[in-house]
Amino acid sequence: MVDVDAYTAAAQAIGLAQFDRGIVIFTDSNWTSETPLRVRLTEAQPNVSLGEHEHVVMGGIECPTGELRIFSPEETGANERTLTLPPGLYGVIACGDGFGQADEHGDDGADRYELWLWPTEELPDAKSLKEGLRAG
Repeated sequence: MVDVDAYTAAAQAIGLAQFDRGIVIFTDSNWTSETPLRVRLTEAQPNVSLGEHEHVVMGGIECPTGELRIFSPEETGANERTLTLPPGLYGVIACGDGFGQADEHGDDGADRYELWLWPTEELPDAKSLKEGLRAG
């Protein structure tokens, strides 16, 4: 379940909210099943080139069941995808590109995302690695 109390001003400013067993990535446009997302699982923290992306945030997620659920907050359950991975703690790096093209309602954006996950012993704190020009 999404914890809306994690939607603090600080979390929205960096674009990532963390809570018990979940994260929320604040997108530039309204997230739908049409928003491109690539998920990559690696053995160790990847060396992501900040110069290749407009916005990059890092955090962590606990996945005790081995199921990672991905969905848009506006469409909870409707377009949900589930990935199976070994249960445990994961570092997360979320990269976003194509910002600033959504209309005044947050629709029809060209934003796209890449989500990197790796097993870790300790959850990283949420932080911005590169600030993009997100609408939110």
